[in-house]
Amino acid sequence: MNNLKDTIQKNFDKKKNYNIILSKIERRDNMKVKLSYVLASSFVAIALLVGIVAYNNMPENNDEIVIPSTIQGILELNINKAKAQSMMKFDADIKETNTELNSKFEKNFSFVKKDINAPKDLKNYGVNKVIMTKKDFSDRDYSIAHDYIWDYSNEAENRTIRIAFSKIGKPLRDYYLSSEEKISKIENTDVIITQYEDLYLAEFKLNDVYFDIETAGITQKELVDLLVSIIK
Repeated sequence: MNNLKDTIQKNFDKKKNYNIILSKIERRDNMKVKLSYVLASSFVAIALLVGIVAYNNMPENNDEIVIPSTIQGILELNINKAKAQSMMKFDADIKETNTELNSKFEKNFSFVKKDINAPKDLKNYGVNKVIMTKKDFSDRDYSIAHDYIWDYSNEAENRTIRIAFSKIGKPLRDYYLSSEEKISKIENTDVIITQYEDLYLAEFKLNDVYFDIETAGITQKELVDLLVSIIK
């Protein structure tokens, strides 16, 4: 046994074998580095691919929220998506007339003196209409001013805002948007906002005044800017 040990030690070139072992270790480490590089490169490529697919699938319309859905103390936005616009039977006997504002009107609806933040390309027609109803169905005269209408529109009339408001009750309308009724909050005021295609409808009550705001061709950000300027 000692002779075998002596023979091995005699014939074993320590320096040569040390270099062989060292080269194998280095080759193994290089393979690890190369493998790590390949894996890292693959992950980067996958991440880039996912990012490109996600970007290409981003909506190009105004259906998505384009502003932060929550701004502390100012805004908590929940948009109800209507699948259809439904008509409802409208039995009330009404009459739409032009109106002129007076001091009593401005006292009852002081918000009309605010600087409303409507899109700059829209013309402000002011509170120019009133919806009159009868006190009783058998009456001949339309004696109750139920709703007042404040209109904005561009020249082509494809971007419009209609602000209806009343102290008697919810403003009258001949159709509704069928959807959930998730609540948004603007300056601690509950607002129901519903969207159908390019139409938005916002309903809320503020200082004993009922509001019904309908927009067409208006972006979500423009709508929120408008609502904040009325409510704040």
